[in-house]
Formats: sequence, C-alpha cells, structure tokens
Amino acid sequence: MITSDNTKAILLLRLKSICPVDIEVLKPAEIKKIIALLSETKKEPSDLLKDNKRILNLIESELGIKESRISKLVSSSMALSLKLSNWSKLGIWVISSLDHAQYPVELKMKYRDQAPLLIFGSGNKEILHKGGVGMVGSRAITPNEDKYAALAAEKFVRKDIPVITGGARGVDEISMMSALENGGEVICILPAELTKKVLLPNYREFIENKKLTLLSIEDPDSGWSAGRAMARNKFIYLLSNGVLVVASGLSGGTWSGAMECIKKNWVPVYVKPSSDQKSGINDLIEAGAKVDSEISLENLTSSLDYELLYSYEIAAIEKKSIRSIKSKLTKLKVKSLDSKQKEVKIVKEMNTKVQKDLF
Repeated sequence: MITSDNTKAILLLRLKSICPVDIEVLKPAEIKKIIALLSETKKEPSDLLKDNKRILNLIESELGIKESRISKLVSSSMALSLKLSNWSKLGIWVISSLDHAQYPVELKMKYRDQAPLLIFGSGNKEILHKGGVGMVGSRAITPNEDKYAALAAEKFVRKDIPVITGGARGVDEISMMSALENGGEVICILPAELTKKVLLPNYREFIENKKLTLLSIEDPDSGWSAGRAMARNKFIYLLSNGVLVVASGLSGGTWSGAMECIKKNWVPVYVKPSSDQKSGINDLIEAGAKVDSEISLENLTSSLDYELLYSYEIAAIEKKSIRSIKSKLTKLKVKSLDSKQKEVKIVKEMNTKVQKDLF
C-alpha cells in the first residue's frame, strides 16, 4: 500500500508512537498552519523530507515553531517505515487531507478546517465516495429496536445504500451485521484499536470481499477511551447523507451526536418514534429531527452537488473563492455526469487533472 510523501511528512510531525522521547509532536492546528505557509511558496509538507534548511527557517520565523523540533520529528523516518510496513501487512492504509483524490470530500465540505489531517483505514476506499445512511443508537435496546435496526439496514441494502455506523454494541453492531449479511456495503468508524479490529474473523471476511471499510482518525495502535468514542460519533454524521437514530436516551453519545448534527445542519436526522418517557427521541424531534416515515431513500446515496464538491476541494487547495472556482468549472463543462460511476471517477481525477488546467 502506497503512502504519499505528504502523508508521510504529516505522520512524522503528528504520530506520538514514533517521535523522539524528548520531543512533543505538533498539534493539528500547527501542522495546518505549516501547510498553509508552504502552499504560499509553492511547497508541500513532503519538502520537509528533503534538504529543508530554508523551509525550516521560514517556518520558525513565520510561525515560531522551532527548527530543531521539526528536524527531530522528521528524522524518525526509519521508525515510520517500519510502522507503515507493519500496518500494510494487516491491510491498513493511511491517507491525509492532502491526498485529494482519496480523502472524503464530504468531510472538507461539512467540517471545513476542522477536518482531520489523517484518516486510517482498512478495506475498500471507493465506498468513502458513495455517501450512505448513518445508523446509530443506544447500546442497550429492546427486542423491538433490535429487529427494527436489522430490517432497516436490510431495506437500505436493497436500495444499494451503504450503511455507516460506529460498530458499538447495540444498534451500531446490529445494523452493520445485517447490512453485511445481506450483501451491502458498510463503513464502520472506530474510536481506536484499528490494528486489533482488522484481525477479527467476522470483520476480515467482509473487508477482503470489499464490503466493509474500517476507518479511524486515531493511531491504529491506540487504545480505546470514552473520549475517543465520543469524538468518533460526529464522523458518522459527517460521512453520511442522512442518519437514522433507532434509539436514544436523554443524554450520552447518541443523543449528543444527533443534537450536534441538527444544530449544525450537517445532514437530515431521522428517528424511530418512541413512547418511552426515558427516551430522548421526542427531544430530538422537537430540535428538528424527522420521523422515519419521512426518509427519502433517493437522497441517501451520493446526492451531493459534485460541482460544488470540486469547488470546495480546489478552493481549499488553491486558496481561491468558491465563486471563482465554480465559474471556471462551468466553463470547462464538468458539472453534469450521467452515472454514479463517473461521479466517483471524476472525484478522483478532477483534483489532480483539472487543477493544472485551471491554474
């Protein structure tokens, strides 16, 4: 599995497990500032891996990040090579926000400058560009909710809609396994422990069949924590075209994640109605969630405006306005496509090919 030089550079600056013991890794905000500064001089993070004295001086003078700190971090290339080799043997890949043809554009559109620098995964990357429906809910659920989750996932599969979950016990796991067992595609977003999860027999089969893609924004060797689990929840919404909440309490990860999505208007939130007084479903409806009968299946596949996707993507790279990018794309007549296959293909090719034509 090939890892780009830009991604290697970001890993060296960010990965605690390979950095020298006396050096602190850079924060995401610091790395993003470096990327922005380098782009102004037509440079990239990969240039830090070369003869970089001049670049390091620029970073220290403009951003105050010590030259010695970055030098020591990027000197861990041997440790990184070993780490990447071990991950590759497990079928784990890593992409960065600078891998424009592979990185999910939805994350950049919805999460803007807070989109994670690094995404670790295993499985079919193509699924990342298909949209889908998020399915979330409580860990402890009733038999009725269990059956509902399984049948809903099966229904989405029949309509060729990928299911996106967090893989937790309860609704997440039931909907994921129902989708997979019925031949569907699933994105499972893990809070941590990717190197352990890829070895689970019930995951391995579906990963190899290109039906299951595991994702994490944490180091694959990192351990589980409640904080990481809570942080993971929002990415189910950010990668989806809509989310179905099967069950929720009046607090907790499911409830807070759905509320955040509603308030920030990332995607539509749908709920399974509940008469349980301890359920948080009615609160979600009051906040703006819709009942499951209002789900529009055709809007749960990759229904994003791809001209707008390209515009956001290229504007972010080139630091130009969305309006100017859209104008140029319109002139190039790339705004309408006649199949989903072409949509996915152009997401991959557009950012490398058209950028050269435009700029």
